[in-house]
Amino acid sequence: MKAFRILMMIMVCGALLTSCKKKAPAAPADTDTTSAPSVTTGIDFDALSKEMCTCAADFVALTKKSKELQAAGKTDEIAAILQEMAAKGPEMEKCMAALEAKYPGVDGNAEYEEKAQAALKRNCPDFAAAMSTN
Repeated sequence: MKAFRILMMIMVCGALLTSCKKKAPAAPADTDTTSAPSVTTGIDFDALSKEMCTCAADFVALTKKSKELQAAGKTDEIAAILQEMAAKGPEMEKCMAALEAKYPGVDGNAEYEEKAQAALKRNCPDFAAAMSTN
């Protein structure tokens, strides 16, 4: 159902966009970055991904339920699931915002984002799949 996918992506994108506003600090211009340690030193991406999974648990459960209903042809019941997903959106956004404050600088840093996505795929594959659904 196209409307379901659009709504799901809007909710996920909205949660992620509102929770990721800070950029990683830029390295000083006179710093030699060729011998510098990885910029991800000190960030526990597995912990971050597990906390994201906790934030999205209700969303993921509702997504699974809606897919089951869609497969069974129960389109009338999907509307109720979409309403529940919309109601859970602000809660998920608040949770994601708290994570952004706890793990600042991930957004906008290609190395951080790559490691965070890999950890999310490992630790919360259902949410990672929901985020990448087109």
